Amino acid sequence: MGMDTQSQNRRRIMLDTMRAEWQKTSQNRWATGLAIWVFPAGALGMFTFILLIVILGVDAGRMQLNDVRWTDQMIMAWQVATGNIFGYLLLSAFAATIFAGESAWNTWKNLVPRRSRSLLILAKFAVAAVFVLIAFGLTSLIAGVASLILAAVMGVPVVPALDGESIRAFVALYVRVVPVSFLALMMTLAYATIASVLTRSLVFGVIGGAGIATLEFGSGPLLSLLNHFTQASGVLRIQQVMPSYNLANLRALAIDGAALPITAVDGTPFVNSGATSLLVVGLWLVGLLSITILIFNRRDIA
Repeated sequence: MGMDTQSQNRRRIMLDTMRAEWQKTSQNRWATGLAIWVFPAGALGMFTFILLIVILGVDAGRMQLNDVRWTDQMIMAWQVATGNIFGYLLLSAFAATIFAGESAWNTWKNLVPRRSRSLLILAKFAVAAVFVLIAFGLTSLIAGVASLILAAVMGVPVVPALDGESIRAFVALYVRVVPVSFLALMMTLAYATIASVLTRSLVFGVIGGAGIATLEFGSGPLLSLLNHFTQASGVLRIQQVMPSYNLANLRALAIDGAALPITAVDGTPFVNSGATSLLVVGLWLVGLLSITILIFNRRDIA
């Protein structure tokens, strides 16, 4: 009975903390508007611009548009912020505002005495994750609906057709691919979170988060190049434990049903199973958050 009460109290405290963080973050319209809502707004703006061009008389032939693949657009919407420095900067700016912002505005001292430090970090990260989930879910929805409207206006076929079988197949694919893309977004948030807590600076939180994400994303080509020059296939073992490879492997498994091999110069293949890749990414995410909490717990907040 006592354990149940303690569990309920912890759950209630966590929900209360998340509610307070949600309210604080949503009220910071500059941070959410410029760093996170910019993605659905950008998708809507791009669609409006293309539609305006079509209305002004540019036909599908001149735009070299033979069909509209609405399913591809909905899936790609989840990937626009990963694999490029611009997306990394925006996501890092969002995380830096949430975590380094407390140091910049000297508000940690008002929060820490009333809440567990570990709980505070986890609540902030959970709120950031929900914002990202909503923002990119909206971006994906806008991309899909906009594609269908554009196809109707331009008179080009929709691929795949809007029939029951195609929709069921797409839903099955979507629920496999989106969690992988969401994990990639969470990794970028985690990089920016640890950089923000470590540096206590908005600027260095953004630079650090985007820099770490960019370096990690480029680790695969760099290690492959190193393998090419050294002929040491064991170098690629490092790539097997990097988040970028394992996320790419999970995406390949979700889309094609086959794992993504890393092939050494001598032809030796290295490949992780889906379960291994999921475990590696999970360990990275938990590890980064644990280090962030450790740093924050050891900090003296005046």
